[in-house]
Amino acid sequence: MKKNMMLLCDFYKVFHRETYNKGMTKMYSTWTPRSNQYSPEAYKVVWFGLQGFLKQLKEDFDENFFQRDIEEVVKEYELYIKNTFNENAESTHIRELHALGYLPLCVESLPEGTRVPFRVPCATITNTDSRFAWLTNYLETLWSCSMWLPTTSATTAYTFRKIIERYIDLTSDNKVWKHVGCGDFSYRGMGSPEAAITSAAAFLTSFTKTSTIPCIQYLCEYYNSDVIKEDIGSWSASVEHSCTTSNFAVDGNEEDFFVRMCTEICPDRSFSFVADSYDYFGFLDKILRKHKDIVAGHPGGIRIRPDSGDPEEIICGTSDSIDENSSLEEKGTLRILDEIFGHTVNSKGYKVLNGGVGIVYGDAINLDRCESICKHMTEQGWAIENVIFGVGSFSLQFKTRDSQGWAYKATYAEVDGKPIMVFKDPKTDRESGHAMKKSQRGMVYVYRGEDGEICFKDGYTSETIPDNNLLQPVFRDGMIVREQSLKEIRELLHGGEF
Repeated sequence: MKKNMMLLCDFYKVFHRETYNKGMTKMYSTWTPRSNQYSPEAYKVVWFGLQGFLKQLKEDFDENFFQRDIEEVVKEYELYIKNTFNENAESTHIRELHALGYLPLCVESLPEGTRVPFRVPCATITNTDSRFAWLTNYLETLWSCSMWLPTTSATTAYTFRKIIERYIDLTSDNKVWKHVGCGDFSYRGMGSPEAAITSAAAFLTSFTKTSTIPCIQYLCEYYNSDVIKEDIGSWSASVEHSCTTSNFAVDGNEEDFFVRMCTEICPDRSFSFVADSYDYFGFLDKILRKHKDIVAGHPGGIRIRPDSGDPEEIICGTSDSIDENSSLEEKGTLRILDEIFGHTVNSKGYKVLNGGVGIVYGDAINLDRCESICKHMTEQGWAIENVIFGVGSFSLQFKTRDSQGWAYKATYAEVDGKPIMVFKDPKTDRESGHAMKKSQRGMVYVYRGEDGEICFKDGYTSETIPDNNLLQPVFRDGMIVREQSLKEIRELLHGGEF
C-alpha cells in the first residue's frame, strides 16, 4: 500500500483545521510523559527515538508526498475522505503544503539518552510558516503512534541494566556483563516490524545483545553508528526447537545432534542449545553428563537454554537444601551443571561455572522475575554471569502509551499576532485525586535546578522564552539540524564511557 501522508491520522484531525480561530498563525505543542503506570523503579523515563522518527518522517514525506504528483495525492485524499467522512473534502491546504516543498515545523528536544522526570516535556513542536498552524497537531497521531514505544522500551532496558549492574557489583568480577547480561528476544512478539525495530534499537541504549537484526541497520542509518567499528549489538549461534526436533525425528534422540553441534557445526564458536524439547533434566543428567569432556574442551562457550517451566525453579531448583537424595528438579540447572563441570570462586566469593558453560533463559522474563532470580542465585552463592536473560515481548510489548502517560498537547498559540495561553485542566481529573491530565500552559522552559534535577516552567511566549532552554532545535523546515550518535546517547545515559 502506497502511503499518503495526509491520510496517516485519526479522522477527527481532518476536521480540526476548520475549528481553529481563523486568525491563528502559530500552534505550539508539547510531548510529555505525564504519569508512571509503569514500574515503581522507573521514576524517570529514558528519552529515546525522536531522531529516528524525524529522519523517517522526512523520508516518508519526501517520497510519499512532496515527490508525488499533487493531483494524484489530492485524488487519493478526496477518494477516502469524501466517501467516509466529509462529502466536501477540501484540499487547498494540502496543495499549499505540497507547493512549499518541505515540512514547515520546528521540533525542539532534550538530548536523547536523558533521564527525564515525569511531567517534564521531552520535546515541543510548532509551525514555522503562519499558513500551517494546523499542521502542528495534524501530526499528533503519527507522532504518538511512533514515539511512545521507543522511550518506554529504553526505560525497560535501563531498569533491567540497573538490576544486572547491582548484582555485578555484588557477585562478579566480569564488568563486561553489564552490557550482555540481558539480550533482546522480542522481535517475533511485537506489534509490527516497525515496532520491533524501534523497540530493539531502544533496548541497545543499555545492552549490546539482540536477536533483532534490522535494528542494527536502523541505528547505523538513523543514529550514525558504524557496525564495523562499534559493538552496536550482536548475538551468537543458537539452536531452536525445529533444529532439535527435526534431527530427533531422523536419529531418534537428541544426543547425536548435540554432539554434532559441539564437534562439527560449531566446533570452535560459542552457541546455545535449547534443551527442553522433550526431557530437560534428562538432557542435563544423561546427555550433558555423558559428554562432559567434549563440552569442557570446547573452545567456545556453550549455554544451555531452558524454555519452559518456572524460570526461577528451573535455574535455582525447587529447594535450597539438597543432599544426595535430592531430585534433579530440586537441585536446579546451576547445581546440576556444577556437579558435572565444577566451578571456580571469584574475588568476591561467588561461584562461576567452569568451561564456559552457562544458561540462557528467555521465557517470560520480566523485571520482577529477573530481580528474584538474581537474588536467589546470590543466596545460593552464584555469580550473576552464569546466566543471560532474554528479554522478550512479554516485557517490551506488554506496554501501552499509558504506561508512561505520553501526551501530545497544544499549550500555546498566536492569533492575529497576539500570544494565547492554551491549556486544559479538567475538574473531574482533579477530583479523582490524580490530576494527570492537566497540561502545561504556554511555551515551556526546561532547565536544571540547583540540585541538578531537570525541571520546567511554563507560561512563556515567543518573546519571553529564555535562550538557555534545555529544549534545543533538532528539526527545522524539513531538515535535521542536530544529531546524536548511539555512542553519545549510551555515554549520556550511563554517565561517561559505556
